[in-house]
Amino acid sequence: IRAQLHKHGDTVRLYSRDLHDISSGYPEVVSAARALPWDGILDGELLGYRDGTVLPFVALQVRLGRKAPSESILAEVPVVYVAFDVLGLGPGGAEPVRPMLDEPLQERRRRLEAIGLPLADAGGGFALSHLVSANSTDALEAAFSAARARRNEGLMVKDPTSPYSPGRRGYGW
Repeated sequence: IRAQLHKHGDTVRLYSRDLHDISSGYPEVVSAARALPWDGILDGELLGYRDGTVLPFVALQVRLGRKAPSESILAEVPVVYVAFDVLGLGPGGAEPVRPMLDEPLQERRRRLEAIGLPLADAGGGFALSHLVSANSTDALEAAFSAARARRNEGLMVKDPTSPYSPGRRGYGW
């Protein structure tokens, strides 16, 4: 499920693609984000994830639209937040969040990797999107096959020098 994570101090909100607040449906992600030392906005997605494996989307569907999932549903379909991009970042406290939309993707990715998200493979509630460079049609086909093997639905292909462009895909994608 595509989602933005907004963090300011102890306040954490998750917003769906259509800007609905879906925070209450994913308390494990909100709790994990609350402990982060910085403030900011991440772009990413919520994935069902258990024992190092992405769960099929059909498993995640039992969580969709629930305001307060039961303990049994939380245990049956645990969720992690997979960060794709950082849209704004600040050190926390009273310091402002600096928009990063105009920064090139390669810089935003560097900043995303540097913020120290506690990763799911080490017991945390986050993952970073898989990143690969492709400079030919064959390399792109191989990346797509590898994505499908990881149970991803597909690829996002972006120019590493492109700014973040909200809304519909454009020439930077």
